[in-house]
Amino acid sequence: MKIILVGAGSIGGTTATMLREKGHDIEIIEAYHERAEKIRNEGITLTGALGNHTQKFTVYESPDELTSLYDVCIIATKYFALAPVAEKMLPHVKADGIFMSMQNGICTKILSDVVGEDKAAGCMIGFGATMLPNGDVNVTSGGELKIGRVNGKIDNKITALGEVYKALLPTKVVDNIDAQLYSKLIINSCINSIAALT
Repeated sequence: MKIILVGAGSIGGTTATMLREKGHDIEIIEAYHERAEKIRNEGITLTGALGNHTQKFTVYESPDELTSLYDVCIIATKYFALAPVAEKMLPHVKADGIFMSMQNGICTKILSDVVGEDKAAGCMIGFGATMLPNGDVNVTSGGELKIGRVNGKIDNKITALGEVYKALLPTKVVDNIDAQLYSKLIINSCINSIAALT
């Protein structure tokens, strides 16, 4: 699978680094010039719960620079950037490609409204990570991942993507990704101090 990841922050950076280390074909779009230069020249360095890892990548700063078609587009931006990023990436993903939302929250409807339910997928993120001041990433906790198409279909392509994600953490392909995302949201609402107060 040829993969493009948009947004190499704590979640995206962790995902890209672990997938690349296991030999998967993944490139990055990072809109912030200084971070793009760091990733291009020095790579992304992970420390913490998954061990120490450093990987360099081909990095673009805009979808306008792309010349390839991709099987998978992982979007790991803030939620408010999901729709505009997905729209810009549509011409660069194959007709049978997958768009994967990797935001903390319930963002699958936002994504499917842009790319369609057949192409939209979500990921229940079971790990924690934070960006360090120097641009490296500290993985604060491990866990598992659950991925699935918005339309609930489990086919060869989403199953193959599940195998790719196992380079990051144990991964299960599910037929109701929104149920998994809501389950995590309920837990977060109980254990996150600001959420609990509000």
